[in-house]
Amino acid sequence: MKTTHSRGLRHPDLIDNILVVATRMVADSECKLSLAAIAKKTSIPSETMRAIFPKIDVLLDALYLDLCAKRNLLIQALHDPTRSLDERVFSIWQGYVIWALNEPIAHKALSRLNLADSPSSKARVTEVLNFPDQEVAERFADNNLFAEHDPVYVDALIIAIVDTTVGLIRLHPEQKSNHLHSGLTLVRRLFF
Repeated sequence: MKTTHSRGLRHPDLIDNILVVATRMVADSECKLSLAAIAKKTSIPSETMRAIFPKIDVLLDALYLDLCAKRNLLIQALHDPTRSLDERVFSIWQGYVIWALNEPIAHKALSRLNLADSPSSKARVTEVLNFPDQEVAERFADNNLFAEHDPVYVDALIIAIVDTTVGLIRLHPEQKSNHLHSGLTLVRRLFF
């Protein structure tokens, strides 16, 4: 049986509402994110908010995993695990860029979370374990860039390549295929 809030919303509905508002707040960076600020924006009583997310770190981890799962759904839709490594990397890249194009607020929020002190290392490990292609995830993680540089710096490089690709596709949609391939070439050279 699903738990309900006094207004009749089911617990999952509350969580979805909280995550949608938190996504926008992180993307907008309008204020220091706090449970109280999110509770106020969602009109959810503070006690209810704290019952669902006892600390802001718990909420940020949940938000990070939710955004990654949504991105991964599109990646999985384009992904065929029976294809060659190069073809799989391309489908993952294409899925990520298309998701960023279609969900700019969610992409911006996920980018900001990746570059911040959150999510926790546990959430990051969970995301890697849930990634649609474990071989690609392992090859990516085994790259020398991760050994030689702060992982946040490496995340920033990936985000910059995605953002540049998305920006160019928005400016020149007729050259989408060229921009996807150029971004992928750079990703391959840096990370594989």
